Amino acid sequence: MNESNNTAPPKDTDFHIAITRIALPGKEKIFEVALREFAAESLEFPGTTGVHIIRPPEGSSSREFGILRSFLDKAHADEFYDSEIFHHWMAKTAGLTEAESIKRELHGLECFFRQPASSGPPRWKMALVTWVGVFPTVVFWIAALNEFEISFGMVGRIGMATVLTVITLTWAVMPLLVRALSRWLER
Repeated sequence: MNESNNTAPPKDTDFHIAITRIALPGKEKIFEVALREFAAESLEFPGTTGVHIIRPPEGSSSREFGILRSFLDKAHADEFYDSEIFHHWMAKTAGLTEAESIKRELHGLECFFRQPASSGPPRWKMALVTWVGVFPTVVFWIAALNEFEISFGMVGRIGMATVLTVITLTWAVMPLLVRALSRWLER
């Protein structure tokens, strides 16, 4: 699919929503124009940090459009989807698409591997990169906790090590690994 960026790539700390809409036959161009106009207009909504439009590939029979939206947090996303501007957009495009849109929040690891221009890397690559990040991070935190002789008992040390591992993976290791291995992940 072709990607259209309406903003800079979202930060890893943003709250992400993926939406798909299927244009009615013969309404693809009209829907796409309306979608681009709405995407630009909606960037002014407070707490919105990005919008990416994924259009069907040229020459394909697909009529599915993807919209990846990023917000500062879930509260801003909820405000946007309850807003007058969004309800007006839904009413305006009701006759241009099939059924209701499909909307889902993106959480955890799928956000690290999210590439709007593709369906993402194969699961085995995501699993391998995740393991490459998890293993040394767990070893590091277990060794660090043992070095400081923190005595919470075995369960306490494992609990503390896993909390520190998740924090380290989320804000440091996974974003770096995905960036460093992006060419291999997309092959």
